[in-house]
Amino acid sequence: MNRPVRLSVLAVTANHTISVSFASATPDLSIKLSTGSSYTGVSIFNATGLNQTIAASAAAGVTTTYYVALQNVGPAQGIFDITYPNYPAGAGWTVQIYEDQTQTTPFVVTSTTTAWPVTLAAGAYQYFSVQVTPAGTVAHGAVNSVQIKAVLEGDATQYDVVKASTTKQ
Repeated sequence: MNRPVRLSVLAVTANHTISVSFASATPDLSIKLSTGSSYTGVSIFNATGLNQTIAASAAAGVTTTYYVALQNVGPAQGIFDITYPNYPAGAGWTVQIYEDQTQTTPFVVTSTTTAWPVTLAAGAYQYFSVQVTPAGTVAHGAVNSVQIKAVLEGDATQYDVVKASTTKQ
């Protein structure tokens, strides 16, 4: 997928390597399992979560926790709206998003457009978590993919998406 991105060329070396920087605040989402060692999706930008998806499986009543990192990779401070665009979770699935990784401050989602504004300086991070739990009524092998999207306020061309994909065991 192509999306417009404002770039500034910083340098071109003799072997034609081009160094670039973003010209505005730019969200970069990445994701991992809470038990994982590294994030997936760093420096990948798209609207689908392609190459920015973590998959796990869980038995009925067992919660899978995903950690999400939002970094402002642009040179300026920005306000990013975090949304859950494919809300609600679907019958038998419980999804809870927390504004931290200790699951103490819930982000209450009431629609696909409910936004949690996060202000980040250039280079700064915000870490948060997503918990997904299948009920006993969910069919074996059913999949729930939670999309998390970050959009720069005032510039809808600056966005990123990650996915937490959970399969019922």
